[in-house]
Amino acid sequence: MHALVDAQGMPIKLTLTAGQVSDIASAADLIMDLPEGAMLLADKGYDANALRNAVTERKAWANIPPKANRKDPICFSPFL
Repeated sequence: MHALVDAQGMPIKLTLTAGQVSDIASAADLIMDLPEGAMLLADKGYDANALRNAVTERKAWANIPPKANRKDPICFSPFL
């Protein structure tokens, strides 16, 4: 189950996928409901340049920890 929630943890959109489907496969559909100016907090399973670019196009910001094999540095705040 994948969820897009608001700042209070209330669901905005839910998606159910098969267990063998990668986390990021449902991300493009979920972020269509991401409000402008929002901050996307996700785990490293969602670390991909394409997703980060799509979030930026929606005028939002992605705070996703980098995967261990990421070669280019990214901005990530563990505090958030």
